[in-house]
Amino acid sequence: MFDVDGTLSFNGTEINEMIIESIKKLEQYSNQIAFASARPIRDLLPIIPAFTDNHLLIDGNGSIVQMKNNTSNEK
Repeated sequence: MFDVDGTLSFNGTEINEMIIESIKKLEQYSNQIAFASARPIRDLLPIIPAFTDNHLLIDGNGSIVQMKNNTSNEK
């Protein structure tokens, strides 16, 4: 699991291409990749366009989890 803001994205709008390629290499070895952020998923998606399909997305500091376009509210 990767925290996006301040860990993968240092400007809040994009992720460096070298980091993206490194994450893709992790996927090649059957690692499940997840992205977490305090921001809403709708605001997270533009930062991770290479990883919007079939990845676990966690927003709101863990309050909402989305996987394969299915969203659930954790209580």
